[in-house]
Amino acid sequence: MWKQTVFCGMLVLSLLSLILPAADLTNAQAGSSAIEGPLIYTTDRAVYTQGEVVRITVTNTSNAPVAIVDRTDIDGGFATIERQAEKGQWRVIELYAAANVTVFRALEPGARCQYLWQTVGYNRADTIAQPGTYRIRFGEMVYTNPFEIKPK
Repeated sequence: MWKQTVFCGMLVLSLLSLILPAADLTNAQAGSSAIEGPLIYTTDRAVYTQGEVVRITVTNTSNAPVAIVDRTDIDGGFATIERQAEKGQWRVIELYAAANVTVFRALEPGARCQYLWQTVGYNRADTIAQPGTYRIRFGEMVYTNPFEIKPK
């Protein structure tokens, strides 16, 4: 699994280096990858019930366009869901990768977009997020605020 993730990450960065010049964006404007840098990721709520959709708003706080993944649903192709374990460590939960091709678009200065995490069926049709504290990671060190999923 980690080899596939590393390969996908390298592929995304390679594609980004081809796309950014065409989109008239620079690496400096986009940060070190398509999803790091001047972007803020926040969930619409702090507490959800099992089965509810988690909505993540991405806000470009910079003065330049930033390249972001042009997709609505979060999957293993560009984000990682982490659940807090007993002793406070964060553990990655497995996501399906819905698309082999990642497409980027420019998020203009001050603009927002929204990603959705479908907490039912994110890995297999019968998968449902278990109660606990979660966060979503974009890139290497960019996280949403932690949020809670409560039992139905």
